[in-house]
Amino acid sequence: ILFFAIGVTSVQGQPPSAEKQRERMEKIKAYKRDFVKKELGLTADEEVGFWKVYDEFESKRSELRKEHRALREKFRGKNPEELTEAEAEELLASEMAFKEKRLKLEKDYDSALKGVIPATKILKLHRIERQFKRKLLEKMGERRGPRGGHPHPPHGDDDVPFED
Repeated sequence: ILFFAIGVTSVQGQPPSAEKQRERMEKIKAYKRDFVKKELGLTADEEVGFWKVYDEFESKRSELRKEHRALREKFRGKNPEELTEAEAEELLASEMAFKEKRLKLEKDYDSALKGVIPATKILKLHRIERQFKRKLLEKMGERRGPRGGHPHPPHGDDDVPFED
């Protein structure tokens, strides 16, 4: 099995280019798709409808993550003690709005999937996605090495750059 690991900097100590980062994410996406296909065991009939729903969900989830990253960027590097009360209120409200949007998206996704695969396979898919994430984070930790006793990056998995 081929794994891709996180690339913090290139050989010259420079951040990876946007193009290289995009390529890495495409490789991760393809690997995830292969992993899901192998582990889920879809019939030919299920596969036709499944990938349409799955790809649409992945696209919407990616957009939601981008939106969330943009919000977090506004408060990057600030501790709660450094925020004004108004900033803290804004951050709390936007975090809650993000969680609500994410939950609605997941509910809509499961509902759409019920039309193409049985509920047992939906539950299996949830487990497979967690397994994929765990394996990927483990491999990334191995490639990065321990950082302050923490071999894994923080759970900001929605904005992690990868390299081969």
